[in-house]
Amino acid sequence: MNKNIIKTICKCSDMAFFSTGDLLDKMNEKNFKIKPLILDINKEYFKYYEISKDILNKNNLEISNSNIFVKLMSSFAVYKKSLFDFDDSKIAKIMIDGILIGVNDIEKALDIDDYNEYKKLVISFQNFQNNTINELEKYL
Repeated sequence: MNKNIIKTICKCSDMAFFSTGDLLDKMNEKNFKIKPLILDINKEYFKYYEISKDILNKNNLEISNSNIFVKLMSSFAVYKKSLFDFDDSKIAKIMIDGILIGVNDIEKALDIDDYNEYKKLVISFQNFQNNTINELEKYL
């Protein structure tokens, strides 16, 4: 059976965990109000990465991590945006843009067989993404 949705959750959560960790490193220099939220988001993405990775391992399927080039581009984009006028609003915008990419990837990957088998996980991940966007919008 194709586990495309689980591979996509694994890849999206891996990328998001990396990106939020990178963002947290760049935020260490200042006191941002949004920092506790970003830390919580980072922990949640790691949780989804571990869950999806375990499902893939149990099914002897390849773990879908984001490639290093994509991670480097993400890191460079955050670095570039952090050089000038880096504040809570800009951080929220960066996060929302990234999460929306993940939302689109999940919607494209939905396969009815996968969805039925992993409905609870898919809905939980989608709710997490949507709720996170709502929380971040408070900082815009």
